Order: sequence, then structure tokens, then C-alpha cells
Amino acid sequence: MSTWYTGADAGRSEFVDLWADTEQISDSTIELLLEVARDQVTAYAPALPPDAEIPQRYRLAQLRQAVNLYRAATVDSSGDIGDGTSFAISPRPLDWHIKSLLRPARGRPSVR
Repeated sequence: MSTWYTGADAGRSEFVDLWADTEQISDSTIELLLEVARDQVTAYAPALPPDAEIPQRYRLAQLRQAVNLYRAATVDSSGDIGDGTSFAISPRPLDWHIKSLLRPARGRPSVR
């Protein structure tokens, strides 16, 4: 049964494969980021029945959002991240990738 990611998952190879920076981040910070990301994901995602298993795409969205939150906290005011290199990123809450994981396009036309 799938559950939300927690700080206890941080050492698992599946988790590290998806978020390689975890070795540099404290367990308490990872736990906090995952909790906040879970709250944001559940606020945006379609509601699940109480007894439903957590879909893998919700779990992936939670992890990707935690990564985005971490990166947003480590970017300086000029938008640079890293050790003297200039990689400009603009992390935003629930970017298009995460939104598409939670609410995939259905391919149906819409009338407005």
C-alpha cells in the first residue's frame, strides 16, 4: 500500500534516486519539506476517498514539490544557486509539472 513520503524514506535508494541532494540536508529539514509539500499537494489534487491508496503520481508530486521548496530556500536574491556557478532558476509553488501530475490533461475539448 502506498503512503506519503516521510523523513524515514530519505535513505532509501528510490528516494535518493529522485532527490540526490538529500545527503546534504538534515533529516528534520527533509521531514518538514515533505510535510509542507504533502499539504500543498493535497490542497490542489482531486480529493481521494478516505480508504483509497495514495496514487504514485501524488507521491511523486509530493517529492518534486519538496525539492522545489528546498531549491527556493537555497537560491540567493539574484536567482543563482550552487557554488559560484550561475544557474538561474525560478522555483514556483506547484509548477506546471507538479500540477500535471495531480490533474493530468484528459484530452477532451472544453467549451468556454
